[in-house]
Amino acid sequence: MNRVFGIVVAMVLMLAAGSQSAQAIGAYADVPMSYTFSDCTVDCTKKPSGLKAGVLFGGFGVGLEDYKMSDATSSVKFSMLDVSYLLPIPIINLTGGVGFGNVNLETTSGAGLSGTAGQYWVSLGMTILAVVDLHVGYHKVTAAVHNGPFTANLGGKMMSVGAMINF
Repeated sequence: MNRVFGIVVAMVLMLAAGSQSAQAIGAYADVPMSYTFSDCTVDCTKKPSGLKAGVLFGGFGVGLEDYKMSDATSSVKFSMLDVSYLLPIPIINLTGGVGFGNVNLETTSGAGLSGTAGQYWVSLGMTILAVVDLHVGYHKVTAAVHNGPFTANLGGKMMSVGAMINF
C-alpha cells in the first residue's frame, strides 16, 4: 500500500513540475472592484481605484499594489508590496500571496494619519488562448491608523479582476 501511495505522489509531483515549466514568466495586472470595510455600520462598501501589477518567474512572483477610496469627507490609500506563488495545477491557475505596506487616512480638514497594512490574497484564473489568464481575486486586508487614543480600523475585504500574460 505504501508503494502505491509513493507512486501516486511521485506522479502528481511530476505532473506539477511539468505544468509549472509552461509558466516560466508572466506579467499580471489587477483592478479592484469593491472594498468592504470590516469595522463599519453604514455605507461599508466602496469602489476603489488603483492597480496591482507584478511579475511571476517559475511560479514565484512579486508585485506592487496602490489603491485609493474617497468620499466627501475622507480618503484612504493603500500601498503594498506582495509576494506570491502560482500553484502548479493543470487547467486552472490558483495563486496565493501576502502583502505588506502602509495605509494613509486623509480628511478634508487636512488631517492625515498613517499606519501599517497587511493582507493575504488568492486568485483563481483560467488560461485562454494559451498565453492569457483571466482571473478573479479575493483580498483580506488588515490595516489601522493610530493617533494617541484614537484608532481607526481600515481593514476589510476586497474583490479584484485581472489578467496575466504568459511568456
